[in-house]
Amino acid sequence: MLLKDEYKGFGGLMRREWHEILGNRTLRLCLVYLPLAVLLFFTQLFKAQQPTNLPLAVVDQDNSALSQKLVRMLDAVPELKLIRDYSEPSAAEAALVASKTYGTVLIPDGFEKAILKGEQANVAMYYNNELLIPSGIVSKAVNKLTATMGVGIAVKRNLMAGDSYESALKRAQPIVIDSEVMFNPTVNYLFYLVAGILPALLQIFVLMVGGYAIGRELRNGTGKEWLAYADNKMWKAVLGKLLPYALIFTIVGLIYNSVLFDYLSVPMYGSRIITESGLILMICCYLGISFTLIAWSANMRFAVSVSAILGALAFSFSGLTFPLSGMPETASTISQFFPFTHYLELMLNQAFYGASFVNGLAGIALMCGFLILPVLSIPRMKKILADPKYYGRL
Repeated sequence: MLLKDEYKGFGGLMRREWHEILGNRTLRLCLVYLPLAVLLFFTQLFKAQQPTNLPLAVVDQDNSALSQKLVRMLDAVPELKLIRDYSEPSAAEAALVASKTYGTVLIPDGFEKAILKGEQANVAMYYNNELLIPSGIVSKAVNKLTATMGVGIAVKRNLMAGDSYESALKRAQPIVIDSEVMFNPTVNYLFYLVAGILPALLQIFVLMVGGYAIGRELRNGTGKEWLAYADNKMWKAVLGKLLPYALIFTIVGLIYNSVLFDYLSVPMYGSRIITESGLILMICCYLGISFTLIAWSANMRFAVSVSAILGALAFSFSGLTFPLSGMPETASTISQFFPFTHYLELMLNQAFYGASFVNGLAGIALMCGFLILPVLSIPRMKKILADPKYYGRL
């Protein structure tokens, strides 16, 4: 085994890895090009910040002045795009089933007569709740508008009965909820989703690249050479190999945060230093998990495949789309075994809730626990590198 002098020692190991990155198109793709493409894609996808012009079918069987007024009011709602092509409820229902619309509003015959008589007028709303977010937005918009129109009609009726405006309003709406939105008051989906999706995808890239970078030493049969460059010290070999990847992913992660907090104006009420320290620690944790998977499986393909699964599970169990408090206890417990869960909590607490610096340090201390397992796996990895039977595997 002929060793190159330029690759010896800690600095040489890093140089060796830089040369590998520069000469390997797959590594460059997963380290730089795909993460930046993901950033561009999701920031453009959620550029509107709020969903608008969601198709809603309207079937007006009453065709009266009041029903037409309701239709015009619905048409003025930014979230809705009215589709008036359906004269029969069955046709509107078929469009809803075919996902051509997110909902159907049916104004029945006798709508105006019921209101003029002082009776309750029913407006039917049908929507597909399997499409949770768009259907929820459509339903909320319709309910809010019909409630507003109902109050307006009641106030007008009370004024005609001789009430003062204040009295008429109180009688029309005896209970008023004084609600104040504490966080994300504009329901900005860019704040809500992109701030979580970007680090979620980043951790998948880290897992897969880490598994590939370490696993190729076994696949190519260069494990002994790698260890020899590190003076037969496994910890030195691991740090010299993974530090370049940690640095690149840290730069990518900081670019993500800069775009979020500086360019897109995602709020940051807490400590930016704590948030980005947590991001760097998350990257280190997932590189450590990649190392652990290779150490105990001795198979690059298996480790990379498991890494992709772990990354997807981490997003699913993070509480971003379904709250942890609503999960079964088993699922909530499983979520704690992913560094991403703890980083997401730390980031949200700092960015949106303005948590204290001490609170952030507690989250970082918790994430440090994930570094224990790779440290314990160092002897196992050294044993594998010493045995040629593990070399040459895909």
